[in-house]
Amino acid sequence: MISSLGEEFSREEIDCLTAVCQEPVSTQHAQQALTDYIDVINSEADKRTAQDDPLLAAVEKFKNKKRGKQHV
Repeated sequence: MISSLGEEFSREEIDCLTAVCQEPVSTQHAQQALTDYIDVINSEADKRTAQDDPLLAAVEKFKNKKRGKQHV
């Protein structure tokens, strides 16, 4: 599964994801943990991209604002 992400992630991100996936996680929560890790990686990639593009920066700000309301 991770090897198929090569188009979306840098080599460094795939290495990090592979290392995280090798950490022990109960099989009951493994799929959710992987989804959470991928979400964090995507979010960080969006932040890096948004620094160069004002429109992406606004989208990221909106996402963060929306996430904050969900956790209240």
